[in-house]
Amino acid sequence: MIHRMSVLAMIAAGILLASVGLAQNVIENPAKPLAANADRKAELKEVLRITDEGGQFYFKYPYQIRVSPNESIFVVEQEQLLQFDKGGAYVRNYFKKGQGPGEVQFVGGFIPTEQGLLVQGMPGKLIFFDPKGAFVKETALRGPLPSSRLVALQDGLFYFVATESPFKDMKGSEPTVISIPQYLLTWKEGQEQLEKRGEFGLESYALRAIGGGGGIMSLSAFLVAPVGSGRMVLSHTQDYLLKIFDPGSGSVMKSFRRPYERVRYEPPKNPQGGMMIDGKQVSWPTRKYVSDVVNLCVVGSRIWVVTSTQDKDQNPLVDVYDFDGRYLDRFYLARPPGAKRLGLGPGNAVIQGRNIYLIERDEEEGSAIVKYEIIDPGAPVR
Repeated sequence: MIHRMSVLAMIAAGILLASVGLAQNVIENPAKPLAANADRKAELKEVLRITDEGGQFYFKYPYQIRVSPNESIFVVEQEQLLQFDKGGAYVRNYFKKGQGPGEVQFVGGFIPTEQGLLVQGMPGKLIFFDPKGAFVKETALRGPLPSSRLVALQDGLFYFVATESPFKDMKGSEPTVISIPQYLLTWKEGQEQLEKRGEFGLESYALRAIGGGGGIMSLSAFLVAPVGSGRMVLSHTQDYLLKIFDPGSGSVMKSFRRPYERVRYEPPKNPQGGMMIDGKQVSWPTRKYVSDVVNLCVVGSRIWVVTSTQDKDQNPLVDVYDFDGRYLDRFYLARPPGAKRLGLGPGNAVIQGRNIYLIERDEEEGSAIVKYEIIDPGAPVR
């Protein structure tokens, strides 16, 4: 039995770095960015809050959020793919369980566009809906791996990530740290099957079950975002290193980083967390540091890197780069008043323009989708 959140961590938080064609061109940025007013605080002003109090839908554990070009908000829940308009009003639920046209067993990934909504249904197919939510068509997805997840669409090219099971080659009954291959695949309409473009290693903590299969807890996030001109910015290691990857050539064009003071790992307060395998509770492994990069977001022509660094008030530090890997700016994103934490991990946060959309969870109040305006996130570059 694999713990549900371990699977989500492996699939949703796992996304990429190449072992194919590694670039030798590493840009070593200075410790301080170019912006003269770096290290300031950017405030968050609440604009919109969506809860399930109306009864038209429910929030138990929403885990994927995206925003369309017209600012409609989409979120995945258990057997729900919900759409809200830019004012937060409920529009519809796209999820229809089954195997017929427009139906899915569960949602693998989805992307809202100006032309409507694209939904990857499992088993493998891609479903097209128009802007009014009507089913248009679907096409089967075939590929070299048994499963994949839709993560991006750029210039008519669909990007997927996939992994192979590591358990067939594992031996022993104790958990161990291994590097699990992750793959970036592409597909476009008219193509017979998905094509592998790059292979990347994701360091993970894994335990093989007696009867086959097992459980995995990723030690770093596998992150990818389009940066224009058919390229992707990637992060997959525990240490601070970003890469610009060209799927066309299957190579890393450049790597970049800056000196980073790593954050020490603190064991969880609940030692029972982790995964349950063959009746055995497996907790997170003890390690010296947490992963340096929490998330990647492309905001206009800038790459925002959410780091593991926080100030004394637990406000996360965000680094800002241009697409050439120059370290331009950094600022702390201030927690809103009353918010217990600011969860900016993969699938939990979307930044669009001057706004950030978050899935907020509270043990007492439940989950909510919240839109904040980012007050003064930018800085002049010398």
